[in-house]
Amino acid sequence: MSVIPVARYKYDGDGGAAPQPTSASVLLQLALSATMQGIVEHDLVRGTSTYSERWQAMLGFQGEFRLPPNPELWQTLTHPEDLPDVLDDWQAHLEFSWPFQRTWRMQHREGGYRWIECHSVVHTDERGEPVKALSLFADVTERVEAAARHVALLDAIPDTIVRVDQAGVVLDLRIPAGTGTSELFRSADGDNAVPQCAGDFGERLADCARRAVASNTLQTFEYPLRREQSIKHFEVRCAPSGEGQVVCLIRDVTEKKQLESQLLQAQKLESIGQLAAGIAHEINTPLQFIGDNVRFAQTASERILSLVEAYRQVVQDSANEERRKELAKLERRLKFTFLSEQSPSALKACVEGVERVAEIVMAMKEFSHPGTKKPAPSDLNRAIQSTVTVSRNEWKDIAEVTLDLQADMPPVRCVVGEINQCVLNIIVNACHAIADKYGADKQGRIELATSRTEEEAILRITDNGPGIPEAVKERIFDPFFTTKEVGKGTGQGLAMARSLIVDRHGGQLRCETRVGEGTTFEIRLPLHVPELSEEGEDPASARAGIE
Repeated sequence: MSVIPVARYKYDGDGGAAPQPTSASVLLQLALSATMQGIVEHDLVRGTSTYSERWQAMLGFQGEFRLPPNPELWQTLTHPEDLPDVLDDWQAHLEFSWPFQRTWRMQHREGGYRWIECHSVVHTDERGEPVKALSLFADVTERVEAAARHVALLDAIPDTIVRVDQAGVVLDLRIPAGTGTSELFRSADGDNAVPQCAGDFGERLADCARRAVASNTLQTFEYPLRREQSIKHFEVRCAPSGEGQVVCLIRDVTEKKQLESQLLQAQKLESIGQLAAGIAHEINTPLQFIGDNVRFAQTASERILSLVEAYRQVVQDSANEERRKELAKLERRLKFTFLSEQSPSALKACVEGVERVAEIVMAMKEFSHPGTKKPAPSDLNRAIQSTVTVSRNEWKDIAEVTLDLQADMPPVRCVVGEINQCVLNIIVNACHAIADKYGADKQGRIELATSRTEEEAILRITDNGPGIPEAVKERIFDPFFTTKEVGKGTGQGLAMARSLIVDRHGGQLRCETRVGEGTTFEIRLPLHVPELSEEGEDPASARAGIE
């Protein structure tokens, strides 16, 4: 606070005016009146305090509501939660003459609290004893509330905010709780040191910052962070903020990338499914008349053979020895005995083969049919049978598949194509696990069993593979996590199954495993759900979970 010298002029009778200096107290009063801050003078010897009119008006005490010169008055108006800390600092201020600067809440006469900022200094006597304290108060409520709004706005932003210079040096860093962006930074030495960028992220960030400063425009890049068994993706947006500095927003877009990948995979599967359904339909037509003709040939051969047998009997019973010899010779040349024995079984095998192909084609049509994207009552047992038939090429040389399907299973409201996909993913995983355990020496076992409760349909898929180690069991549903060798697994099968069962159908997907003995995946689907989720929405049921 600066004091401006003020001169008081007095008429001297000669027409002139002689300047008369005012007293220090008058100058102080003028200074107190001119400042926009409230001032409190504490007389530490007498134990009194003088409150300026500006200080009283700041808290709504003016006119008839002026306050008495009570030295503890400012303490009684202080918010109870702030008072202990303020008094501790004030005591140290008076005892050691330390500078006092603090912001706290004080009560306004009309109700509520105002944020008050105080600066205070202590005057000591020749012995160093404090005799007076002069405190300046300012109402900073608007500033504090604006800062609170700014903090709230920052808290609402899920992105990591980092301020860097154009060389990529981190100046400020704010990482929201629960985000994975902390992996992009490593701590520097010292408690107050700003973390530095980890790996080559700093080089990428510096390059983006230089481009942003040079072009004075927003610049972006994506950064993949590779882990041991997975990969995370981050989107970085750099905007120039003046003076060679850049503000960057870093967002974890791993889930977005996963959804894009799953959508692309789903689109591919849908296209393949539509193509397979068309091919199956085309194959089914010739199969029908081939089957009909084979059945006709089978029936005709049986009747012809029976007629020939009757002719043979007539010839053998005749008295013409020469005719009998000719017949025997002809039978040997045509291998009639062999033909009569093998023809029926050969035609029977043809009929069974045609029926088997027709069954596969029908299962393929059911499995790959585009169907509807909305849930509808579906035969869960039939869906499982179709999936097992379609996946036969995966398990026929690796495992024996058995079905134990409850006969009175009611229709399950679901998107049957998505359930087919989940069951297929689990069967394929089981085949891979069994192959890793037994190789080509022994066949494993896969069992699919359905049951029901009053509320749920239950499907259990059990294999006798090697089981899942405890170290990775908690991560098997993570997108892109796989224990298979590169090129064999994508890490999306179980993640997609989890998303479809839990998120889309409001069901549950559980995994029970014992190392060396095998694994069981249990799917539970609600039987009584009025409305399941539409595509891309969360299910109405909030009871879904994973164990």
